Amino acid sequence: MTFPLVLASASARRAAILRAMGARFEVRPAEAGEPRTADPVESAVLAARAKHDAARADTRNAGAAVLASDTLVSCAGRVLGKPADAKDAIDTLMLLSGRVHHVHTAVAVSAPGDAAPDVFVETAAVRFRPFSRDQAEAYFRVARTLDRAGAYDIDAHGERLVERLVGARSCVMGLPAAPVRAWLLAHGLPAPFPFDESFPPRAAASGNAAGDAAARSVEDVLADALRRVSSEIAPDVARALENARLAEAPGSPAAAALGTILENVRMAREGSVPACQDTGWPTFWFDVPDGTPVSPLREAALAAVRRATAAGFLRLNAIAVPGGAQRGDNVGDGTPAIHFRFGAPGSAPRATIALKGGGSENQSRQYSLPDASLGAGRDLEGVRKCLLDAVWRAQGGGCAPGVLGVCIGGDRAGGYARAKEQLLRDLGDASPDPALAALEARVLAEANALGVGPMGLGGRTTLLGVKIATMDRLPASYFVTVAYNCWALRRVSVPLD
Repeated sequence: MTFPLVLASASARRAAILRAMGARFEVRPAEAGEPRTADPVESAVLAARAKHDAARADTRNAGAAVLASDTLVSCAGRVLGKPADAKDAIDTLMLLSGRVHHVHTAVAVSAPGDAAPDVFVETAAVRFRPFSRDQAEAYFRVARTLDRAGAYDIDAHGERLVERLVGARSCVMGLPAAPVRAWLLAHGLPAPFPFDESFPPRAAASGNAAGDAAARSVEDVLADALRRVSSEIAPDVARALENARLAEAPGSPAAAALGTILENVRMAREGSVPACQDTGWPTFWFDVPDGTPVSPLREAALAAVRRATAAGFLRLNAIAVPGGAQRGDNVGDGTPAIHFRFGAPGSAPRATIALKGGGSENQSRQYSLPDASLGAGRDLEGVRKCLLDAVWRAQGGGCAPGVLGVCIGGDRAGGYARAKEQLLRDLGDASPDPALAALEARVLAEANALGVGPMGLGGRTTLLGVKIATMDRLPASYFVTVAYNCWALRRVSVPLD
């Protein structure tokens, strides 16, 4: 069964995105207030819902799908909507000049008869070139952007302002195309063409050799991923930190510490600056089809690390041994760490990057069972005793609340590598092995009962997660390897297609 689609917006840009996807729709703007809070994402969601609900209440839309959207910009702790006048527009452009800002677009969409709309949000990071007030005024005279959040239009001479875009161009335009198209197709509505998210548009490409373009593309993707992983704590970790804050007693040192951590997370994300002064040891995992040449990927990773270091997203963390000379670009013997994991031919290539700082690296440990000092034998009960000992010995030195990546078995080197890989798992998942899943849950609960608490100040949250894997072992060896990560668990995964 099909039904018409109503776009509850007068935005020409949103209509252009729908037309580019081949969608059929009517434009019927909805009048609604735009509620605002200090949180730009929450504000965008509330406004999109308000517009949707106003359009849904219009009897002309009773048998139609209704699509509403709202866009806000955040920069330097401020939430920016549409400028009030020309002076406000110029002032807004000058605030954004030379800085990274974030564009948040929320969508509320429903089919006829739905009790509530589906709501989704996308965020894009945009870095502006530095420019003068005269240049801002000249741009505004040409673009006339009073009706745009942030006072600019990425598709109206946007290349004059935008140095780098990380995210979807359609999000910055005001309607994230991929999730909207997926919703339309899932509900039987036509949207045959994916939206071209390239910026600058592909038509403006210079026509360089395909091989060079591909190499630069991978390097660009990895450089942007390094910016993100340095400045953006993983979403599941941010949620766990917020839940931990709510679980602590109001006014307690633990609640205060977590509040400070969460404010740090917000400021780093919005300012696109490192979330921790220790930007860690960059580690890459490339998941590629069997037979993929790895040298170009390795070179792209090294170039991306050099770029991220020069841009200030990575501090100078690599020290030559012996001698103690500081590597000026974070590229040296063993750094960055690069691993390749080969899959079936035709599998989609991806890169996963993690940054792990020295404070938490120093709290990682390896046990050899049996261990008489712990009363730990060669079984899962012995493993449990090792993990609780590791947490107790870390105290606040690992910047709790932390996450444990664990490997049972393997040789010494392989155990550390597999344990660190477990830190890439989502905090909400569990081991597929029921015995290991039960051990993960038990150790998490018992560690949080130790009372170490955030930053070692006492409290109910010492760990955010425990992730356990196993490897085969030698008959004479039974290693339990613990990779401890602080609260700043920084990891990101990006496609390389």
